[in-house]
Order: sequence, then structure tokens, then C-alpha cells
Amino acid sequence: ILLNRPQLFTGYILASPTLGDNMFNISQSAVEKLKSKDDKLRYLYLSIGEHQFEKNHIDEVKKFEYALSQAAPSTLEWQVVYNLTNNYMSQPIVTLINGIEGLFADKFTPLAADSTISQQGADAIIAHYQQLSAKKYGFEINAEGSLKNLAESWVTTEPNKAEALFNRIITLYPESSYAQSSLAAFYASQGNLEQAIAA
Repeated sequence: ILLNRPQLFTGYILASPTLGDNMFNISQSAVEKLKSKDDKLRYLYLSIGEHQFEKNHIDEVKKFEYALSQAAPSTLEWQVVYNLTNNYMSQPIVTLINGIEGLFADKFTPLAADSTISQQGADAIIAHYQQLSAKKYGFEINAEGSLKNLAESWVTTEPNKAEALFNRIITLYPESSYAQSSLAAFYASQGNLEQAIAA
């Protein structure tokens, strides 16, 4: 479906896929078909182990992984995992849990202040979350945590920039008590207790 009918889904979680003997010509056609994807954000998590039912498919999984490394567009976030720990019967459950966590990681884990995107500034962070909202999730993804991380990284070195960003976060998310308390904590760290109390 990812290769032939990608408009159907944006997320794929694959446990012990049957790819042996070039099943459905997937490994051989992957490079060409991956190159022709649209600009929609997609996610792929694939896991396979070493059980006797899986061994005949590992080589083709590796070929598919190689195709991903060569041709996957930047809009496809992918991960191939060789799970040598869990039993074959547990593989679907473990894969599902890990796949879901990976799928929503960019929603629930704020960007670190030293991440590539954050280093480009607040506007880049906001644009990143707008793209996730529009092209991956279809609903608004909040940038507040990532903006806060960036502002906090400036507190000791560039307090004026930090203050400005904390205030911008409040403007962006006026209903957020976390935004208000972050500004209050900033003022407290600067010794401005009256402003902290007001915030």
C-alpha cells in the first residue's frame, strides 16, 4: 500500500512482514516507487526477528531497508528494527507499541533547544509544527513545549531574548497556564519577584 496506493494511509506499522522470495516484487520495485511520492508526511515502522517463520524474510527486509536508505523521500520518516529479544508471538504487540510511540513522538516530545530546527529560531519551530499539523496529523500540533525549551536555553546567556520568547508563547497560546507560569519562573530566576507574582 505504501508503494502502490500511498493516498490511503500516512502511517504504517509492519510486524514480521512476508517479503521472502521477492514477494509482490516489493524489494525490487521499492526504489523507483519511493521516489515518486507526494509531499505528504508519512511514517513507517518495520520490525522483524529471527524466529523460524521470519528467517526466510530477513534478507528481503534488508533489501527493502536498503531501498529506503537510497530512495525514501525526506517526507517519509522510517525505521527498520531487528528485534532479536522478543518471541515471534509477541512481535505484533511489541511492534505495535513501539510503532505507535514512534509515530506520535514528534507530537509528545518537544524539540530540544539544540536540535537542528530549534537552532534556526522560533519561526522555524512554529513552521515545523504547522507542517506537522497540515501534512501529517490533520489537526493542530502545539509548538509550546519546543518554544519553551528554546527560551529556557537563553535565560542565563540572553535573558532579553528569553523574555521576548516567553511573552511570544503567551501571545500564541493565551489560554495556557504553562506559558504564564514559565514567564513567572523566568522573572523569578532574574530576581524580579513582583513581575513573577504578576505573571
